[in-house]
Parts: sequence; C-alpha cells; structure tokens
Amino acid sequence: MVARDVSALVVVDQRGYLRGILSRTDLLRAYAAGGDWMAQPVSAVMSTDVVTVTPDATLDLVAQLLLQDHIHRVVVVERETDGIVPIAVVSDSDFVYHMSKETCEM
Repeated sequence: MVARDVSALVVVDQRGYLRGILSRTDLLRAYAAGGDWMAQPVSAVMSTDVVTVTPDATLDLVAQLLLQDHIHRVVVVERETDGIVPIAVVSDSDFVYHMSKETCEM
C-alpha cells in the first residue's frame, strides 16, 4: 500500500464478491493493539461494514455518506444474485482533487 500510495484495498473472495475493505486506519488499529500485527490475516484486520452505492448514485449522495459516516471512501458496487461485486471506489480525496481543480480554473 505504501509503495503504491494506496490508502485502502477492497477485499474480495475467490468469486470477486465484496468481503471488506482494508484501510490505513485498519492497519493502525492492528498495530496499536500490539502483538504480531503483520502476521494477522487480512480478514482479521479489515472492516467488513463497507459503505456502498450503486453506479446510479449521485455524487451528492456519496458526499453525504462520507460526511455522515465519517469515512474516507465509498465502494461502488453492482449487485448480482450471489453477492456484491465492487467496480470502483470514490474517496474524499477524489472530491478534494476536483474541487481544487475547479477552483483553480475559475
């Protein structure tokens, strides 16, 4: 994650269905808990309560979710019969980037 400057990884099972998200915050919590945190399986450290939206969700809704849930990213998913497939991630950094870009162009 550090080498690629990625703040979170979406975790899927072997079928590609959403199982959780592993963030820098999750890693900090594991480290702070002590012990051999690097030897823990991802499933023991990741967050399983992932906030999701479908591709037709508005950016306004995504922004509201980020703010009300005090989170940094929302996973865009498509629902299938047997599970939920992640297709994208929208982060608070995406909003800041586009807001600053828009401001600079004014």
